Formats: sequence, C-alpha cells, structure tokens
Amino acid sequence: MRIVLGLIVLLCAACASRPTDGPVLLEDRPMDDRDVMPTLVELPQLRPTAVAAVTSERVSPLQVVTVQADYVIVTPTLPPSKTPTNTPTNTVSPTFSPTPTLPITATATFPTFPTAILTPTINIVSNPIPQICLSQWQYIQPPPQGCPLNPANVNRGVYQEFQRGLMIWLPNAVSDSSGFTGQIYVLYNDGLAPFWTRFGDTFVSGVENDGDRTSEECRGDGLWAPYRGFGKLWRNLTNNPSQSLVRSRLGCSPDDLENTLQGVSLQYRDDGTIFITLVDLNRTYQLTPGGGWQLYAGTLLPLP
Repeated sequence: MRIVLGLIVLLCAACASRPTDGPVLLEDRPMDDRDVMPTLVELPQLRPTAVAAVTSERVSPLQVVTVQADYVIVTPTLPPSKTPTNTPTNTVSPTFSPTPTLPITATATFPTFPTAILTPTINIVSNPIPQICLSQWQYIQPPPQGCPLNPANVNRGVYQEFQRGLMIWLPNAVSDSSGFTGQIYVLYNDGLAPFWTRFGDTFVSGVENDGDRTSEECRGDGLWAPYRGFGKLWRNLTNNPSQSLVRSRLGCSPDDLENTLQGVSLQYRDDGTIFITLVDLNRTYQLTPGGGWQLYAGTLLPLP
C-alpha cells in the first residue's frame, strides 16, 4: 500500500514539473572530498513478465532501475491510458427461421347425387310357368297359352271355301234363346274389317227350299253359289243389310257342295279368343276378339 502511495506522489510531482529534453539538476553545491561519485553499474537487463489480470484497462509494466545512490532519479512515465478499449465480443444475433407452411392442395369434391331408389318391375317371361287349368286344350299341340274356359265341344260341322274367304257351320255352338239351329262363322280375306263375323243359322231343313246352286253371279268358270244355310245367308233372304255384304265380300265358291266334317272342336280362351279346330282337315283357326283371325301354327292331334 505504501508503494502505491509513493508512486502516486511521484506521478503528481512529475506532472507538475515542466518537461525537459535533458537531465534535471536537483542540487548545486561544491563537491567535497567526502563525496563519493556515483558509479554506474551495468545491471542485467530485466525482461518484463506479463501478468494476466482480469481488468477492464490495459496496464503497462514499469521499468524500475535500482541504483545505489543517495538520491533517486525518477523518470516520469505517462500513466496508462484510461481510454476503454473495445473488446470484441461475440454477439448472438437472433436469426428468424420462417416456419414452413403446408402447401394448399386442391381437393376434388364430387357432387352428391340423390340416392337412387330401385323399383322392381315385372317382366313378361318368355317361357311362363305352366298354369294349372280346370280345363285342358284338346286336339291342339303345342297347347296355346292361357286356360280354356270349357272342355272341347266336338260335333259334326260344315265347311266351304269361297273366292275371298270361307264359311264354317257349327250346330248349337252358342247356347242362347234365339232359337238358332246353329252358328255360321264367316272369315274374310279381302283385307277389309271386320275380318270375321258370326251369324245365327235360321235355315230349317225340310221346310225351306235348299236353294239353287247356280246363280247369274257365279255362272261359268267353275264357280258355284252355296245352298241350304250358307245359301240363305249368302243370298240375304232375310233382307238383313249386314248380311248383304257377305256375297260381295266372299264371292263365289269353287266347290259345288259344302264339305261335311265329322269332327269340329270349339274352345274359348279366358281372354275371349276362339279356337275352331277342323279335326278332319288337321287345321285350327284362331279368332281374336278384335276381329282378326289366323291359322294356328300347331300340330293337331287325331280324334280319340
């Protein structure tokens, strides 16, 4: 502590004196024999040793020369600069790292449609399940679809062809109170409607004249006029306007006599269709309620 105070006093004295470029005379007196001249001794050069100290100022080492003398020559030295020295420090600068953002991906959205409701539909089966019928088809193979309303009614009948159609007679084909002895079916093939017509037979055999097979309209060329029940209807002897069309639509017959058949079958289907089977001729006529007719494409069975 004393050494530090001494240094401070010396520094203050040095700062108060005027600086010179040469030596300074401290005292002027005559020398005495007792005075001993100072002898300069070369001392070994001291190397300064750097001492690491934790301080905010830079400290310069002082070179102290020890001389054996009655006085001390002090060489003033400028004190160390008190100017703070910037010490480089590592400053951590905040860095901004952008947060990755999720890319916007377009999502395909399908439109919502109403739920379809399936409604069952009934289709017509090409090969329907065999139907259980109370009555069976007879003399027709393969049997028609549907069920017959009645068993086959087989009787004797009469058949005759004409230029533009044919006639079929059936005894008591339809039971009614008209008193007809039979029914006459007239089938036309002249392309005009109606395509078939049914008339009641009013001819009474043995009471009425059978009629003349010859006629001015059918004279020559192998043509004949019908007689008996067919002739009465053909000549329109009852003066029925609808019957007057039979002659003009059918024309004359190439046969001089009608054909008597031993077996004629008549059956009705539940939809009103009539099946007339000429068993002797292996032929069936199908008459629809709408007025049309056609030959049924099937194989007929023989009579039992």
